[in-house]
Amino acid sequence: MKPDNIFLRKIHTDAVEKTAKYLTAKAELIEALDAVEKYKAFLRLGYGSLWTYCTEALKLSESVAASFIGVMRKSREVPELKEAIRAGEFSVSKAKKIVSVITPENKQTWIELCKTLPCKKLEKEVVLVNP
Repeated sequence: MKPDNIFLRKIHTDAVEKTAKYLTAKAELIEALDAVEKYKAFLRLGYGSLWTYCTEALKLSESVAASFIGVMRKSREVPELKEAIRAGEFSVSKAKKIVSVITPENKQTWIELCKTLPCKKLEKEVVLVNP
């Protein structure tokens, strides 16, 4: 094998491994935030809300904090949402779009739509159900 091919394979493998860790980290952050809220750890640490904890202590942007908090809360009701994120089937920001409509009864439909539709089409589907 040529040295260039070995190098390319190495950097590709490195990128794949880091992506897997990134996807796992998002699901783990959802789980961590669930524990922080469940035990009111943010209050004990001096933050008035989970939102403040996320934006100040964790340094998440407002939009990222909103996405993670919304998805975390909905994942309590629909754990498959978090598992789809862990599997890399869609992003937290895309999952946030279906939080207002997904339920234990319709989860298969909305998770499939989230996996297959582009964001704009997914938003249109959500508006049809929840204007």
